[in-house]
Amino acid sequence: MTNSKTGELEESYILSDFYLSREFTDGELRLLIDSLLFSRHIPYSRCGNW
Repeated sequence: MTNSKTGELEESYILSDFYLSREFTDGELRLLIDSLLFSRHIPYSRCGNW
């Protein structure tokens, strides 16, 4: 890829296939669950089918 200001060739790359692995606290899990249950965009019938 060429730099538009200097005209020099630059390397570019995209990071993919990585994820963050961590433990959630009880409060964070409760927030996620409540967000699903009270969302206006996700039907209630879809929130409890796990």
